[in-house]
Amino acid sequence: MACEQRRDDGIARPGGRLRAIRILLSALGIAIASAGVAASQTPVASPAAGKSGSSAVDAPATLDIPGRGAPRGSGGARDPGLDDLLRLPSDFETKPAERPVAGASEDEWRQRFVRAEKAIGDAREALVETKKELDGLAEDGGGSQWSVAPPGASGQQTTSPLSFKLRQQLQRDREALDQAEKALRELRIEADLAGVPAEWRMVASSPPPPTNRTAPN
Repeated sequence: MACEQRRDDGIARPGGRLRAIRILLSALGIAIASAGVAASQTPVASPAAGKSGSSAVDAPATLDIPGRGAPRGSGGARDPGLDDLLRLPSDFETKPAERPVAGASEDEWRQRFVRAEKAIGDAREALVETKKELDGLAEDGGGSQWSVAPPGASGQQTTSPLSFKLRQQLQRDREALDQAEKALRELRIEADLAGVPAEWRMVASSPPPPTNRTAPN
């Protein structure tokens, strides 16, 4: 009882009150400092993590973005990304389109020479076939020419209708061949004047003309 009375008397004094206030302030400062250190050491969870019940520590270190390969430092095989798939090879070269010559492309000039050459070949084949038929008719005994005369009169040789027809066909075949060869010559002159490259023509060497026997007159 005596001690408590002395403590109360000490606090009641002005100097004792000041000392008590200092002690309280010191204790309060120590408590605030301890609370700050504890708060700094506690991990703070993100709002999204708090809602889902998981912390930010569980979030993946990197995001998997479609079209982008894995980091080089991952150590595994890197999958080809979108940029790698769209990138052309280093040895890829595009052939520049040829400029038309005289209003026609390379393919059109080739087709012109192919058609001209084919026309010559067809005309020569037709001419050879007609000559073969005419020669076979002339070698046939009495097949190409025969006599027509009344009884007792001297016979007069007359050309058979088949021989006359073949001769007319032979003339037409020769004219067709001449026209085809003339068309090819004119096409070559046109190509030379227009400056058409030689590789655009692609005309095979023409075969020599047929050396059949001359048809009988």
